[in-house]
Amino acid sequence: MVPDIDDERSLTSWAEDEIGAEPLLGETSASHYYWDWALRVDDYFALLATTSQYAVAAPDVRARLFEGLGRVLGAQVRLEGRTLLLTVRPSTTSTRTRRGTTWPG
Repeated sequence: MVPDIDDERSLTSWAEDEIGAEPLLGETSASHYYWDWALRVDDYFALLATTSQYAVAAPDVRARLFEGLGRVLGAQVRLEGRTLLLTVRPSTTSTRTRRGTTWPG
């Protein structure tokens, strides 16, 4: 299945941005892992209900939304998962002290 919109989250992750902003750290490798996950629609709704935008919704609103989605989604939902594994090391371009530790540069 090809997404119908560009997924800009894939360009750089928040973790890569944080590592890039920290002069004490340098990224040594990035590995991407992709996986599929099929869930029964009831399990999918239970998962959605744990996220803020659904958890804070009024119970009747959430129930109507899930009921409508259930008619469209059918019995099962297929999710495409992504995991990004970043390996970092102390930076070789900076010698700084943080929290009492000096990292060589």
